[in-house]
Amino acid sequence: MQDQLRPAFTEYLALSTDAYIDAWERFEYLRLLAADRASQSFGTPFIPRAPEAWSYRPAPADWLQHEIDRDGDQHPLLQNGFAGGTTVELLATKKKVDETSAQVHIRRTWG
Repeated sequence: MQDQLRPAFTEYLALSTDAYIDAWERFEYLRLLAADRASQSFGTPFIPRAPEAWSYRPAPADWLQHEIDRDGDQHPLLQNGFAGGTTVELLATKKKVDETSAQVHIRRTWG
């Protein structure tokens, strides 16, 4: 789906390819958080490791942490009820998804 939508964003809306990929990875990360909150099984898509991370951590994890550190419970996602609407619930879900993603990455890397 990412490849099918790419032309609409990069050619018609003039979003750079890097910006599109970054937005897509954030979308996938938020989708994983939402699926976990809904107790749904989710396939873990490949999301590149955060830069300079010694162990695997999805790149969007740092972005979301920065957003929450900056805005707290006033963040628009939380204001609209995402992940229970509180930083406590969002950070607990984030931690769980990050740990699961790390385990999947380790299995893919080391077999």
